[in-house]
Amino acid sequence: MALAIAKVELFSEDEKRKLKKVLNKTKVAPIKKIGTNFLEGVNDIDIMVELPRVIISHSIAYSEVLVEGLQVCSEYWQDADPKDLNIDNIDNVLEELRNRLANVPQIKDRKVEERLNQLVTGYGYMWTNLELERILKLHEQLAKSYFSLIHSSIVWMWTLFEVATADLWETALNVGFDTLGRDALKRMAKNDRSAAFEDKMRGKYIRLDYLAEFDYNIREHAGSILKHYFDFSSLTGITNAYKFAFPRSTTVQKSLSSHELKLLAEQRNLIVHKAGYIDKRYKRLAQTKASVGDKLRVDKRHTEIYTAAIIKAFKDLLNCANKYLSLDYKPSK
Repeated sequence: MALAIAKVELFSEDEKRKLKKVLNKTKVAPIKKIGTNFLEGVNDIDIMVELPRVIISHSIAYSEVLVEGLQVCSEYWQDADPKDLNIDNIDNVLEELRNRLANVPQIKDRKVEERLNQLVTGYGYMWTNLELERILKLHEQLAKSYFSLIHSSIVWMWTLFEVATADLWETALNVGFDTLGRDALKRMAKNDRSAAFEDKMRGKYIRLDYLAEFDYNIREHAGSILKHYFDFSSLTGITNAYKFAFPRSTTVQKSLSSHELKLLAEQRNLIVHKAGYIDKRYKRLAQTKASVGDKLRVDKRHTEIYTAAIIKAFKDLLNCANKYLSLDYKPSK
């Protein structure tokens, strides 16, 4: 598994680099800010998931120092005159031990930092991952804590994607009225079926309280007003919203239909609504050997796969928005 994690991490980092390139080309400041915040959120999740491995790396490095220190103490104890090892002479004993320990290479030459640097290399990373796997198999309570951490990262990851896609959609329609907002309002007036409104009448009018919320300024707040009519809490809702705003884009449907995104959304729902127990819907989607009622088991390999999936999807949506906004965006003075 350690090798598999290393491979998917490379893919995840590659997607991050691609997103950064798109962000560098993004001219619309509020859109760029949304993308930057999204990438920062992804990095925060990575840090959280890395915590167990970081702890193990430090444990390895410092345990090696401890072993050396114990060896020094043992040798001193064997070589010292028994007459000197009494309670009245304890201060001298401790002083001698401090002096000897200060000369241990790992302490004197700051070998701990060097060792930690070794453990973040490719081989060191695989070693600490293998050690993590071993510990999780031996200690049930630690395994429960670890998988709870992974479950939390799944929920956080979906929430980040949900919020970022909603903000991107809303802001794109707000700042791009001539190329996006006006056409969206026209399609709404025609009750375009691609909008997937909850009822037929919903597409025939805009509620006055939605307009009043933005001082009846439709031109600068078309996205904020229309956002009320879409559900961004599900992958289907996000897809419907983007198909409605970008009906001519072939990228939207492809970007939001990946199997990994569907699995992420379903796993988030299992964790939040069913305490992580597998149901028939998830078993059918995931084609897993686990039985209905079993506890969902995900690890760092899954989080890396989902990280790459949400970055790729958001990058494609950002590219799509940039394409439309480059036609008529004028920064406010």
